[in-house]
Amino acid sequence: MKRTCLFEPHKTLGARLIEFSGWEMPLSYSGVTDEHRTVRESAGVFDIGHMGRIEISGSGSGPLLEMLIVSNVARMSIGSAEYTLICNHSAGIIDDIIISKRDKDRYLLCVNAGNREKILIWISSIGVNFDYKIYDLTDKTGMIALQGPMSRSILEAAASRDVASIKPWHIVETEIDSASTLVSMTGYTGEIGCEIIMNSADCTRVWTALLDAGRGFGIKPCGLGARDTLRLEMGYSLHGNDIDEDTTPIEAGLEWVVDFSKDDFIGKAVMLEQKKNGAQRRLIFFELLQKGIPRKGFKIFSDGKEIGVVTSGNISPMLNKGIGIGYVLPEYAKSGLEVLVDIRGRVVPVVIVMRPFYSRK
Repeated sequence: MKRTCLFEPHKTLGARLIEFSGWEMPLSYSGVTDEHRTVRESAGVFDIGHMGRIEISGSGSGPLLEMLIVSNVARMSIGSAEYTLICNHSAGIIDDIIISKRDKDRYLLCVNAGNREKILIWISSIGVNFDYKIYDLTDKTGMIALQGPMSRSILEAAASRDVASIKPWHIVETEIDSASTLVSMTGYTGEIGCEIIMNSADCTRVWTALLDAGRGFGIKPCGLGARDTLRLEMGYSLHGNDIDEDTTPIEAGLEWVVDFSKDDFIGKAVMLEQKKNGAQRRLIFFELLQKGIPRKGFKIFSDGKEIGVVTSGNISPMLNKGIGIGYVLPEYAKSGLEVLVDIRGRVVPVVIVMRPFYSRK
């Protein structure tokens, strides 16, 4: 298994390590529920060095990315970032990514760990006639997520420049403990926060500096377990569970990401057809009305008819109830509708709701 530049600190902190997408990563330190609540109430720091970091530059980088992704690259300003999708010719979602515009004709893609090699191959196959250069920065850099209501204060204490004015979905270069870093005001927890990229050699120093700066704010190191429950409470899709290459943005409720005003991009024709005539299934969010834990692959029923399947599910630490994401036939994708989930032979009633499951009062 691959290891990030923070593997030794994880061992020192007593992390429970697991395999994830070919990487040996921390599942938790103090426990998933404790870490989850810490992020919601103060701040948590995550090693996300397993995620892919790909830089694309050159005069053809913008036109290439316009073809590759569903959002509008031409409208991005220097220093901005946004959530978007890379789709195949059938409009299936190859990956959901964060794209940042570092400079004119220079972009950074943050992709899911399990999709990095696939994305590199896909870009190379599509980019044959474009003038661009591509760099895989993953092994040369580390990446840390700082998330939670106290994260901005911690970042201000650790960074060498004033970061109080940085807007969400923007990037800035700064130093943390004399290490050069790229700070992106993004995250996937539903809380305010940032994601920080630095050279591998500086990774442990930045990690330690953030923990030291956060001691008075209740910071804790957090693992992939809490990262998953946090994104689930917000109704954020996980690639490989809720979205994949057989799922289109229309089916997944991600139409808001797509800019149909662009002249052309990969998958556009299929998306337009689904938008016009309707998709064969729709993503839903549901809460259990009885005790139980929904899991990926559990069947969804209504009036004795199988209507869909669960793709993600767990107990919400903040709501103390089972919540889940799944797909159903489009006529059943209605907020307030009660359906049934088969949890290991026990049929449990659930109600379809709007996301997010949890929102700060």
